[in-house]
Amino acid sequence: MAAMLNVTIIEDHDNLREVLVELLNQHGFHVSAFDSAEAFVEHIGNRPTDLLIIALNLPGDDGLSFARRIKTVQPDVGIIMTTTRTSSSDRVSGYEAGADIYIPKPFELEELLVAVKVVLRRLGTVLDTRDNRSEIILDTQKQVICYRDRSEQLTSSEVTLLAALARAQQHTLEYWQIFEILGEDLDTASKSNLNVRISRLRGKLQRVVDEQLLLTVRGRGYSLSKPFRISS
Repeated sequence: MAAMLNVTIIEDHDNLREVLVELLNQHGFHVSAFDSAEAFVEHIGNRPTDLLIIALNLPGDDGLSFARRIKTVQPDVGIIMTTTRTSSSDRVSGYEAGADIYIPKPFELEELLVAVKVVLRRLGTVLDTRDNRSEIILDTQKQVICYRDRSEQLTSSEVTLLAALARAQQHTLEYWQIFEILGEDLDTASKSNLNVRISRLRGKLQRVVDEQLLLTVRGRGYSLSKPFRISS
């Protein structure tokens, strides 16, 4: 799960920001870093991040107001706040703004790393659910293709073809490979009949995913525009 986690650091202290980026990169996280909330919004916008490490005393939009704002857009995001403010009222304000963990400065790097892992455990179920919902899944046993809350029933030959494309190098198959996979004689197989079958399959896929998944490779065969997971 760690490698899947996108961590964003918003810290105006340059040296500390660089140290935190190096620390988290070394532990397999994908890390982005900014010196202000405004820089984060400019570069990231509303694209989801999994965990934010926010310094409270930021220039411009301070950490508390930014945390409240980001929580309205991404309610599941994890938040670790770092600050020199150590009074009980400050900590309460931090948790009320959405912090999972509130860490006083200065802190040991090991302490922050443990805090990241604690929030990661809390996020585990949320991330698994979100990742599964964002995957296109081919269920070979039930013979359906699923994406989010939509699914479409497939024929056995359609399942066979999609599974082969999903496993093929660069998700591409040539005509002769498709005919072999579908059990057709290469001497008598008809490309026009295959095109009809592909057109029918494309319609099913588009009803599930709202985009063209099955592409024509001119003069060669067909390919998938994006991968999907095979479930059996």
